[in-house]
Amino acid sequence: MLGINYLTADASTLEKVHPATYMIIITFSIWIIQSIGDKNRAIDLKKVKFCVYYLICTMVVLLYAVSFLEGQLALIADSFMCPPLFMMMMHFLTPKQRQVLLAMVLAFVALNVVIIFYEFGTGSLFLPPVYNDFVDLKVVHTASATEYEGRASGLYGHPLSAGTLTLIFLVAAIETSRRHRWQMATMTLTAGAIATFPTFGSRWSILLFGCYCAFVTARFLYNVSKSRRISQQAIVIFFVICFGALPAGIVAGQLGVFDTLVDRFQNDNGSAESRMAAWEIFVSSEPAEIFLGDVDGNVSNKLIVGDTAYGIEVFWLGFVMRYGVLCAALYFPSLLGLMYQLYKDGGTMGAMVAIAFLAAISGSLSILGKTELFSQVVIFAYAMIPIGYGPKGVTRQTGQSAVVTRLLRTGPRWSDEPAPTR
Repeated sequence: MLGINYLTADASTLEKVHPATYMIIITFSIWIIQSIGDKNRAIDLKKVKFCVYYLICTMVVLLYAVSFLEGQLALIADSFMCPPLFMMMMHFLTPKQRQVLLAMVLAFVALNVVIIFYEFGTGSLFLPPVYNDFVDLKVVHTASATEYEGRASGLYGHPLSAGTLTLIFLVAAIETSRRHRWQMATMTLTAGAIATFPTFGSRWSILLFGCYCAFVTARFLYNVSKSRRISQQAIVIFFVICFGALPAGIVAGQLGVFDTLVDRFQNDNGSAESRMAAWEIFVSSEPAEIFLGDVDGNVSNKLIVGDTAYGIEVFWLGFVMRYGVLCAALYFPSLLGLMYQLYKDGGTMGAMVAIAFLAAISGSLSILGKTELFSQVVIFAYAMIPIGYGPKGVTRQTGQSAVVTRLLRTGPRWSDEPAPTR
């Protein structure tokens, strides 16, 4: 594509950047140029200042990695550079454009649900597997045996990515299912996504979704005790769970839907041991390595010795070991700022998606590898933001308890949010 020699091993450093990343950068540049001088499409960067801050910090990390570390340009460009560009463009979408984006995301999720059921029924993958071998990408057969045995991935490319994105979609859908015109489609896809969840074998994502469900239940009970009223929606959901979800879960268990998940709990192929080995490698590292990063390339050798070929499956720890404390002190606050931008644009849904995403990447290699996961999370989140809610014309609550108060609210819409426009 575009004449880029991407798939061969002898490609240059710039050719190892995915062609889609170049297309995103070109699209963003055209979008900026077209908005210059057009009052109807004026872009106020102050409204997306956290995106700009994140982009600047990522550029500094990129310059440091290219100067002192080897082979990091493509990884940072593909995994870290694209999300803020998507976020800035989608921040200024019109309601009509958001409807189109939402329809595309729902269609993508629906297609994934169908493909995942196909993979579960046939026992074969629809697309070739994506390997996350951190040390040696030539270890294809070993990676296939340990990563994909009985686990579906759909169009997401990898079971762990599928688990994370399904978690993000479920959180966003549950928070906003009654706030846009695609309510019935969203509820149907929510049920389908929950049904496919166990086939990924992503224990951490399922645990996080269980914690989120517990939070939603606690929030509901809190609001009921405060208002002493129960909505008709809550009654309907209760009966659906009792007479629909529970019997469906029993039938699914008999069909073997949960077998993959149970197998992962019984035998994780050394996943837990690799995380413990990563901590041991970190503790045994020299202060210079922790401070400056993997300048001498010793991290890969230590991973081979520690038998952790799939990398450091804790994002925060892996980032420090790869790029050093200096870059981490710059990048981590910018990442939190980007999540705050998501909260500003998406309200309660944005906050819950941000928390779920930060928790999900803490238990895997996630965005530390070369992946489009971060960009997909941003697209999913912004697509689900209710039409009529966003940066324009909304009076937001201030004060130290604003975030907590928003998280405890529930109902058809936020009290300070205008009614959705159709």
